[in-house]
Amino acid sequence: MHAVRQQQELAGLTGLAPGDHVCYVIGSEDEFEAAAQRCLAEGLAAGQKLFRFLPAAATDRHAAGNGLPITFADPARDFLNDGPLVPEVMLSMFAEQTSIARREGYTGIRLVADMDWMLAHPPTPEQVAAFELVLDKAVAELGVTVVCAYRPGSFGLGVTEAAAVHPQHAGSGHPPPLFRMWYVDDDAWQISGQVDLAAIVAFERALQTAAAAGPVRTVGCAGLAFISAAGIAALSRLADTPAPHPMLIQDASGIVRRCWQVLGLHELQPYVKFGDSTSRHAAGDARPAGHGDAA
Repeated sequence: MHAVRQQQELAGLTGLAPGDHVCYVIGSEDEFEAAAQRCLAEGLAAGQKLFRFLPAAATDRHAAGNGLPITFADPARDFLNDGPLVPEVMLSMFAEQTSIARREGYTGIRLVADMDWMLAHPPTPEQVAAFELVLDKAVAELGVTVVCAYRPGSFGLGVTEAAAVHPQHAGSGHPPPLFRMWYVDDDAWQISGQVDLAAIVAFERALQTAAAAGPVRTVGCAGLAFISAAGIAALSRLADTPAPHPMLIQDASGIVRRCWQVLGLHELQPYVKFGDSTSRHAAGDARPAGHGDAA
């Protein structure tokens, strides 16, 4: 099991570790290339095998790697047979390449991906965010380091939804997402920020994607500043997807707990419990909603 992953706003791409998954918003091309080079050099020093994903047209321009042993690839061409994004294929590739790297004596892999590679078959913002969310789980479980670099000019508002499902963010020139959701471990996810009317559709999509990757057993809310009644209802549906199952809502505010009661969810879903960080792995022993609430 890897160290608990936390949300971070990064000044650059240095100091990254296994399990880090960064959304880098490209403002200046020169700054991005310099940051990518430093990131990859640190990965090599840490014993990681280096990768860069680029559109095919850009691979020749970077092929020298500035002296670093980098494997270059255009995923659309090299993994997807010139077809559109297929998350299952990409996740299988990550697992395979990580296994190969470790057999070769590396500690894992470090990837800097220019996400313009997806533009050969442009996905929707919803498809991008869904891919990034399941990739986040894979990054955590495989213990690899991945930087996903987005240009606002290429992806528009889709950058915001993609950033929402990365635990770490760097770069500039684009508004931050209202909420963030990322994988921790053992079927546990963390959410932070604000889930209001402007964020609810993207939030519900993120929950549905997480549920499709396996039943969500724990939802951490320590960094959640606000969640609407619609957001709370979405959390309740998460406990019934794909079928009713025990779920711990951790570190929720007293207001969230009281809303859960007012909506009658404590009676409709007795298998959902509320607790704090000490009950991280003991959902069955967590306090029922409404017991000992504190604002």
